[in-house]
Amino acid sequence: MSRSPHPTTAVPSLCVALCYFVGAPLASAGSCPAPLFAADVLYGAGDFPRSIAIGTLNADGFRNLVVANENSGTVSVFLNDGSGGFAGQVTYATGANPQAVAIGDLDGDGDADIATANTGSGTVSILKNMGNGTFAAATSVAAGVTPFSIAIGTIDGDADLDLAVTNAFGGPGLSILMNNGNGTFAAPVMYAAGSTASAVALADLNGDGANDVAIANGGFSNSTASILLNNGNGTFAPRVAYAAGQGPESVALGDLDGDNDADLVVANQFGDTISVLRNNGNGTFAPQTTYPTADPVSVALGDFDDDGALDVAVANGSGTDTVSIFLNGGTGTLAPGLPFGTGDGAEWVSVGDLDNDGDADLAVANLSSDNASVLLNTCGPQGSPADLNGDGDVNGADLGLLLGAWGQSSPDLDGNGNVDGGDLAIMLGDWTG
Repeated sequence: MSRSPHPTTAVPSLCVALCYFVGAPLASAGSCPAPLFAADVLYGAGDFPRSIAIGTLNADGFRNLVVANENSGTVSVFLNDGSGGFAGQVTYATGANPQAVAIGDLDGDGDADIATANTGSGTVSILKNMGNGTFAAATSVAAGVTPFSIAIGTIDGDADLDLAVTNAFGGPGLSILMNNGNGTFAAPVMYAAGSTASAVALADLNGDGANDVAIANGGFSNSTASILLNNGNGTFAPRVAYAAGQGPESVALGDLDGDNDADLVVANQFGDTISVLRNNGNGTFAPQTTYPTADPVSVALGDFDDDGALDVAVANGSGTDTVSIFLNGGTGTLAPGLPFGTGDGAEWVSVGDLDNDGDADLAVANLSSDNASVLLNTCGPQGSPADLNGDGDVNGADLGLLLGAWGQSSPDLDGNGNVDGGDLAIMLGDWTG
């Protein structure tokens, strides 16, 4: 399977590059050199890995991986060796057909536990951490008819972590399970969430300090995302539906446009697009802006080019076998997607610093090849290649060196064999002054 590198940013003239510097940023220009991500490394998981989560599971502080294996009825735990490599999987039984997995300290003992949404058994499985990255046998909590996705967060304003679970078929779409404070949960409270409630995400959308809910309403005939605002006590107002593309399958929440509220990104599987809906500041959303990508199944956010703005990662499913990166110019407008190869049937993408170098890496659950891809970010703290004199800053001295070599073959920052406007764009994108 071929892997597509991060393409060189095309800058047709010196004027365009200088315009970027004085305040008209190119959305595709970041502070990182190509190729942005190294080729993926594959780790064998269980049968039909549907979902993947990143979290610190033991005392070494490194971020580990947990994969939900639908057909195996298990989760796979991968412990990090400290450099972004992972030991072989250790598996733990869950309920039937786990579709989604999330990580959080559910029992308040200071380490991260595992929760899965199990479609086949109508339950959530809770696997409590023994304190060293191994887990006790799963306990089951009733969660609805067909639990499909799960999010962990404080919902009722107390100090413990609660659960939001979608039920894709056969009843109200959203189940809220309140934590009793010790990792056991009260009976679910149900809310209507729209047809075929797929993925769920939590964030404070209206600035009142309480986590609200966003849900993708999946399926071929659907084209909405649901927002349920928290009343402040863990109960929710009726859903408000917002138009998205065809077949919304996943949602992510984060501040894309720098105005300090959480915007909404939706992966529209059957519409071959992602939708960006900007928050109006009060938990209502402007109409969508769409960006094309092939078979988008899940979406996650992270600053992949170290420019301070959240970018978008999309897992593109069967037949595509890629994750696409949409770089944000800082205003919430995205550049076209940049594809990077994964295993077969990229189903779910998660973001976290896996090699402990300060940048955002990717982990992808590959449904068809029964493995997980790890793609390490090549930004890191190694400094900019545009720091030509090696003084730790990209400034006028480096610009002088670059302009003095204009038209020559070195220093060639964008890899096209010539010192030109593309190299100048990279330098100005990394400018520290």
